[in-house]
Amino acid sequence: MTRRELLQKSATLGGGAMALSAVVVACGGDSKSSSSGAFALDESIVVVKRFPDSALVPGEVRLPISLANDASILGSDDLPDVLTGKIVDLETGEVVHDAITATKHQGNAPTPYWPFIAKISEPGMYKIVVDGANPDGAAMQITAAADVSLPIPGDALPSVVTPTLDNPMDMDPMCTLTPNACPLHRTSVDQALKTGMPVVYLIGTPAHCTTGTCAPALEYLIDIAAEFESRATFIHTEVYQDKGATKVTPAVTDYYMTFEPALFITDSNGILRVRLDSVFDEEEIRDALKLVGVS
Repeated sequence: MTRRELLQKSATLGGGAMALSAVVVACGGDSKSSSSGAFALDESIVVVKRFPDSALVPGEVRLPISLANDASILGSDDLPDVLTGKIVDLETGEVVHDAITATKHQGNAPTPYWPFIAKISEPGMYKIVVDGANPDGAAMQITAAADVSLPIPGDALPSVVTPTLDNPMDMDPMCTLTPNACPLHRTSVDQALKTGMPVVYLIGTPAHCTTGTCAPALEYLIDIAAEFESRATFIHTEVYQDKGATKVTPAVTDYYMTFEPALFITDSNGILRVRLDSVFDEEEIRDALKLVGVS
């Protein structure tokens, strides 16, 4: 099986309108009990990737997943609060990270997810396997940092001009969030990086996000920005310049984006410290802000 086939075989629920992979579901065998909650995991339950393979580099990686059966993505209230799992090297079969755990998150999004955190030291092909679910897990590719164009933690956040109310840069509309206007279009990223405060920058399109994660992400950020606007600069940029979603914004091309949404959080020196990809809730945003001294 080729590397591309391995990645396509894994069930994927991409980040949004730019995500390319479709959901592929496998069937299974014997049942096992879940680690918590009333729902019992068995091998008919597959791992659904909620993270983009194009953005993973060696180090601490965030791997949000959801669960599915042969009918649909699971959204039941009685799904386990905690999942356990492991990371396996697909080439050698070696378990490189065992007994990792993740707590269920959902917020206002339509589908619950579990964000696993694992340390993977080398580039290569791996899979994440959830205990009790289908042992095929979900394949992933870890790419050498030098081969990834998207900004990664430790980089200086690229200083780019982004659309603002004063300089719309041919945006129509400026923001697709409805029904209330989004207040996070007052400052450009290049201007924000000169303030000496952390920058919190979201790229995502509420109107065209196929998985329903962009609008909740922006709503969380607006609420948090109202609380911390004197301690950090919060910015939102759309993915598309036009109502028909036919032309991507410079924000996408400047950052080599292939998925959405993505949230970039810098320290006061403009160094990217946290990047949250595809799906995240208010709790994860607040935890990330604490890492850069905003709480």
